[in-house]
Amino acid sequence: MVEKIYDTIKAILFTDFPKDIAGVPYVYDRRIENWFFGDRTLINSPLGVILKNTTSNIKDIGFGLREIEYSIKITFYSSNDDQETSERVVQESARIAHSILKNHRSMWICDLCPFCGLFPLSPIHYIDNGVITNVGIATAVLPSNSTSYKIQINGSANGLDYPALIKLSPGISGAITVAEILSCGLGITQTTYSDSYSQLNFTLSGGSGHTGYSTTLINNYVLNVLGQINAYWSETHTTGSPPYYDWAGVAYQAVQEFISDWKAGVQTAGNLNNSKWTNNLNSVINNNVDLMRYLQDIQVGDLTPSDDGKEQMFLHTAEFVMKAKEIVAVDTFGPNNVNVNAV
Repeated sequence: MVEKIYDTIKAILFTDFPKDIAGVPYVYDRRIENWFFGDRTLINSPLGVILKNTTSNIKDIGFGLREIEYSIKITFYSSNDDQETSERVVQESARIAHSILKNHRSMWICDLCPFCGLFPLSPIHYIDNGVITNVGIATAVLPSNSTSYKIQINGSANGLDYPALIKLSPGISGAITVAEILSCGLGITQTTYSDSYSQLNFTLSGGSGHTGYSTTLINNYVLNVLGQINAYWSETHTTGSPPYYDWAGVAYQAVQEFISDWKAGVQTAGNLNNSKWTNNLNSVINNNVDLMRYLQDIQVGDLTPSDDGKEQMFLHTAEFVMKAKEIVAVDTFGPNNVNVNAV
């Protein structure tokens, strides 16, 4: 239940931690040499990370709905030339990790993609043929009498194609320093934008690596999900569709519907023409793998900046606890679901 949660936390920390010239996460001049899952006897190391002591509290919150609350300890340890160096290293490590994870109120937990074998951090992977992942503001001012400014970046009309929307607004200094990605878009290829108010630089995703697959296998499911969203939207709004979509949420629901159909034997001819995809998808079903899960209400607390290490010579540790909730649907009920041939 928690292995992929560990993988996701590790991937987020590895991605966002400061890195040395070789691209390895480090604190001061100490590299993170080890990443461990599960508690263990610590070994001498300039810096290491342990994900451990997970507890899962499971309760019913409604008919067919269960809530799982996870509590995961994240520990940094360091053994250096003297106690003060070890102390400083673990305290700075905990500070950086806490500053990274505290910004996450929700988190996607993904398994290996059955089409390309990669480990995605977002469901957008399945429909990604170019999205904006970061916005850099070179210069920006607001139009007169405005408190914010929205910019639309159009896609390239390659497969699934929807515009990205960027909202610019003042930071705490009053200067225009906040760039909020309202929609990351689909099929985005341009890396810069300029008009009379702003000059922006974009960081783009590299695409999923299987754009053709995502725009053929998943395309109909994405369109179906968009139709559902538009129908709900029109019930309470005067417009037929929302101004932008949560593409991670759309992709999540599309993949859930796709896998549900596959499990029920609804398999399109395009899927069956590739034996590798077929075998991988059958393996997903046979092994009860959830390709995607969604953690909510993430809280990072119980921070212990250092254990002081009085009796541990040069070995010091720092740790904190990350809590999160997952709501799962139970769609199969007993008692008649037990195979009579079960041994």
